[in-house]
Amino acid sequence: MNDEPTYKLIYFNARGRAEHIRYIFAYTGIEYTDERIPEELWPEYKDSMPYKKLPVLEINGKPVAQSNAVARYLARKYDLMGKDEWDAMICDELVDTLGDLKQGETTWADFVFAAALENFEYMFGASALDKYPALRALKKRIHRIPAISDWLIRRPYTNS
Repeated sequence: MNDEPTYKLIYFNARGRAEHIRYIFAYTGIEYTDERIPEELWPEYKDSMPYKKLPVLEINGKPVAQSNAVARYLARKYDLMGKDEWDAMICDELVDTLGDLKQGETTWADFVFAAALENFEYMFGASALDKYPALRALKKRIHRIPAISDWLIRRPYTNS
């Protein structure tokens, strides 16, 4: 019997605040449903969502809101919080401040940064990180992880 929960991630057809969650699923190989709500249909869904916001992750049909709370839950469940409580706290600190990650071990904080940096390049152009080699290197390191690289190839096209 499989005790693995069923997951459905609900968000718009955009990377935005759900992409680091998708990175976690890609990295861990956990299957999930990636439900993308067309923006024009959002008013029909809005009242049924916790806090009337997205993203929402349904875990065995139970909705959970707030992207970083969802990511933190998945990171804890799938051992992406670092090696101890100190690492976990540092990840939280870094995610909350979007500071520069200085750990060698891959954690969910890396995914938050990589997704944010990708969005930054999308908004400001491919050369936007030219003056920030450490940030560009972080993004490249995450994008070179085979499971993440595979996700980037197969994810649905979005314009944001």
